Amino acid sequence: MTCRQCHLGSRRHLLGLRPRDVVEWADMRQGILDMGAWAFAGRRPGVSVIHYWAAPHVDPLHLAYILGHEVGHVSGKQLRSRRNAWREELRADEYGAAAYLALKHVLTWAGKAGAA
Repeated sequence: MTCRQCHLGSRRHLLGLRPRDVVEWADMRQGILDMGAWAFAGRRPGVSVIHYWAAPHVDPLHLAYILGHEVGHVSGKQLRSRRNAWREELRADEYGAAAYLALKHVLTWAGKAGAA
């Protein structure tokens, strides 16, 4: 399976686990535009930074998931190694899921609070 064919749920994965798995820039850019948001985390000694882009129309829950996932990469003990690369992504996904569910709850509560 190529990176272009790789899907997880409804989200397109643009990067594989190895440098050779990176798709062409034009395809990667189109995938980012299609998703409506993109983020990556960077770490330097003493500083963690999350860079992101979001389209004005992006679903806030999707954006919360993406940002939560990146927070997961800069939080706790990373599992970065050739053997653990996929486990690290799954670990970060737990942070994304928590951010998604938290925002979903807040938005539901806010809707009910606004109706009262």
